[in-house]
Amino acid sequence: MTGHRCCIHGCSSRSHGRNAAKLNNGLRFFCFPKWKKHEDKPVAEVTRRHRMAWVAAVGRRDITFDRILPSKRVCSLHFHSGKPAYEMLETHPDWKPSLLLGHKEVRKEEEPQEMPHTVEVVLKCEEDDEEEQKQEETGLPQPEEENMLDCCALEQITHLKGELTELKLTELFLRGEKKVNYYTGLQSHSTFQVLLRYIKAFLPQGATKLTPFQMVLLTLMRLKLNFPMDRISHLFNVHPETANAAFEDTVSALYARMSSLVHWPDRERVWVSMPRLFVEAFGGRLAVVVDGFEVSAETPSGVESWDQDSRTVKYVTGITPQGVISFTSRGWSGGSSDVEITERCGLLDKLLPGDVVLAGRGFNVEEGVGMMCAEVRRSPPGGRRELELKTTEETRRLSHLRGHVKRIIGTVCNTYRILSSNVPIRMVEPCEGESVTFLDKVVAVCCSLINLCPNGVLSLQKRK
Repeated sequence: MTGHRCCIHGCSSRSHGRNAAKLNNGLRFFCFPKWKKHEDKPVAEVTRRHRMAWVAAVGRRDITFDRILPSKRVCSLHFHSGKPAYEMLETHPDWKPSLLLGHKEVRKEEEPQEMPHTVEVVLKCEEDDEEEQKQEETGLPQPEEENMLDCCALEQITHLKGELTELKLTELFLRGEKKVNYYTGLQSHSTFQVLLRYIKAFLPQGATKLTPFQMVLLTLMRLKLNFPMDRISHLFNVHPETANAAFEDTVSALYARMSSLVHWPDRERVWVSMPRLFVEAFGGRLAVVVDGFEVSAETPSGVESWDQDSRTVKYVTGITPQGVISFTSRGWSGGSSDVEITERCGLLDKLLPGDVVLAGRGFNVEEGVGMMCAEVRRSPPGGRRELELKTTEETRRLSHLRGHVKRIIGTVCNTYRILSSNVPIRMVEPCEGESVTFLDKVVAVCCSLINLCPNGVLSLQKRK
């Protein structure tokens, strides 16, 4: 039979009619993913799971991990975007068929079993390996049957060229606002382009296979999605050391150019646009909402036990009542309390006695209260500023503000997942010739990127 048919149960999609004429139905047909067992271990594992996921989603007894005829295809109707996602994007909704599958449950595909090593099986495996290698080298589909080279060939080649462009992660890849937000955390493609132009001159020129666009995209993907460096290097087709060097260079450039986006605003500007519920509760005295979070480092290789405080770094950020990050501390030892860090990191030096500070989780908040309220005071003559906590009863009277405080805090870690994971130990070591660690730079860059949104933190929260 000329053309392709969809193998999903109950789906009647086909590429050609009964008279062998090409149907103009706009459908496309995709092969089952291959298990790249001869690639590096991370790639082999992901592609194995990818193939298993497809087999389980299709749910046909005659299609198993080890037995899929070349003619078996899945049409574009079974994907949200009309095509499968790249094999390494395991969290993407189109990583496997998920729409109109013809059954209610996706069966679990069993692990591929080892086959007996008979002469016939060994010869057959060698033939399959040669065929897969030939297909990977040419980049074009090989003939599956004698009559496969029909009028669809040109259309398929054109389509493959388009997919190849997307897999190269060039500037054509980052089209569409949803895709930009998913991979980078930015709101729009134009914001990405402005950011790229702003730091392009500060990136290494000609010293890497990656273009400035790819370096910025790689960095934002690492910050936003916390992709392992092995996966990123595979996506961009470079060595892991090259990908890591590009990440570090780009973060340093972003830190140098964008740190000014996190700055303490004029007191008059804060008062003018203060949310009404805060004005009613504090007049003009509320100065900042404090958010504390911690980042853990990986345990060094060869070390069986490592003190939790030694592998944890704490940060404090100050956020205006309007939702803009206005202060970011350096990293502090995990043994320090959030209140202690707040008093010693320099944040209170920007406040005046009588100013009110609110905080949420991590500040020894009493159960049932939900937030912390404190007033800045100066200890006797010439002493440093300290926080005087309000009593539980005083804080309970402000319970109507709890929802707004919750919307403000936690956004940095929720948006940029790298801060919610165990980071490499080298990130918590001081940068050569600098007084900050690489993790300090990463935190500052993440906060600056959030402030690129029109309304900072609150803008991101409304979109979730």
